[in-house]
Amino acid sequence: MMHILKKLKESGDLASFVIGGAPNNPIDGKVLEVKTDSVIIETAVDGTKYRYLMHPDNVVIVERK
Repeated sequence: MMHILKKLKESGDLASFVIGGAPNNPIDGKVLEVKTDSVIIETAVDGTKYRYLMHPDNVVIVERK
């Protein structure tokens, strides 16, 4: 998954993301930053930036930037 996110960041393409427990609510946006435990995505709709912190137990915490 992180490999795919890094490729999207390099290309600058928009993509749809399904994050955590919201499979029916994908987010369209751009990857701004990829780290080993988090990713920052800028939404295509209004440019809001979100950081998704991924923990080993598959819990995702979302922070609005």
